Amino acid sequence: RIRRREGRESCCASVGGRMEATLSATDMLPIAQAKAKRVIVSVNGQKYRVPCREGQEVEWLQSDVSRRYEKHNKMPPNTVSLSEIRGSDGSLLDSSDHICDAVDDMEELIGVLDRLNPSASASLPPG
Repeated sequence: RIRRREGRESCCASVGGRMEATLSATDMLPIAQAKAKRVIVSVNGQKYRVPCREGQEVEWLQSDVSRRYEKHNKMPPNTVSLSEIRGSDGSLLDSSDHICDAVDDMEELIGVLDRLNPSASASLPPG
């Protein structure tokens, strides 16, 4: 049966007059809709936790982590990029792979840094 409590709908299973389980409407959503997958990408010893949505590709993750790295290290935009991302087991992720299909939630990945602007390399933190 379904009943409303505190402005939410919930489903209850009743056995012998006592309630066995209560699920809110959000508990019944598929996992992909209920919570975005998060990954941790390590670049030069700095770790970035990135939420990923369904359909995003590894290429997007490379670009997003590059932007975060530049921002965190107070570097001009487009100074660096990640040439590749590797899984926790060392496997190379293809840039066209969907993140949700290629990695587990909260998996730690390794980003390989590629310097684009040689004049900015002096401003890179040691790594």
